[in-house]
Amino acid sequence: MNLWRLIDLATSKLSQFNEAKMKAQ
Repeated sequence: MNLWRLIDLATSKLSQFNEAKMKAQ
């Protein structure tokens, strides 16, 4: 299902963003 692939992609992008944000602090 395409929706789950989209959610999986968004989740990975979000975790990368949060990781970068924590490193920046």
